[in-house]
Amino acid sequence: MTRIAVVDDDHEVLDFMATVLGQAGHDVVKAHDGLSTLALVEQYNIDLMVLDILMPNRDGLETIMTLRRDGKTFPILAISAGGMLDGGYLLQTAKTFGAEATLLKPFTAETLTRQVESLLTAA
Repeated sequence: MTRIAVVDDDHEVLDFMATVLGQAGHDVVKAHDGLSTLALVEQYNIDLMVLDILMPNRDGLETIMTLRRDGKTFPILAISAGGMLDGGYLLQTAKTFGAEATLLKPFTAETLTRQVESLLTAA
């Protein structure tokens, strides 16, 4: 069973992703900001991460840079609605920093599952 870390400061989105990926047969662990994400990665063996970009206590871009600097090679699916910024620009920046794929919010359960399965197959 693959372990997927889902990270988002919006608890509804976080619970939605955890439910969808859990129903797809994955072991899901959750975090709500960048700092708790780094602690989670030290505690669990992660196969893939779904990571929001705009969060408190270390945003997703900083988190990606830290994970890659620390040698973490699991695939990262960056997600964002963009907030006051352009979500597409933020997601492109996330790819530059080391995310393998991106997904613009809002997204459907099917889209999330398809993207995750695609990344796991490629890994």
